[in-house]
Amino acid sequence: MAVATLFATSQGLAVVDGGHRRWVDTHWFRGNSYFRIGCDWIKVAVLNAWNLMSVSLLILTPNPLWLHAHNIV
Repeated sequence: MAVATLFATSQGLAVVDGGHRRWVDTHWFRGNSYFRIGCDWIKVAVLNAWNLMSVSLLILTPNPLWLHAHNIV
């Protein structure tokens, strides 16, 4: 379960970093977590025969949209 959570979160971070967040997170304020974005991306990728994003280490990758999800900036 922990590995699946890490994989989905890594997919979500790669989707946001790759500029594809709008494809799976259409929420007006972009409020989904990286985990939710990753799960949605995996589901859409399987349904549409897309490639999964290359996974990077979460420790070495900075958060590209820190605090933007909550409109604090």
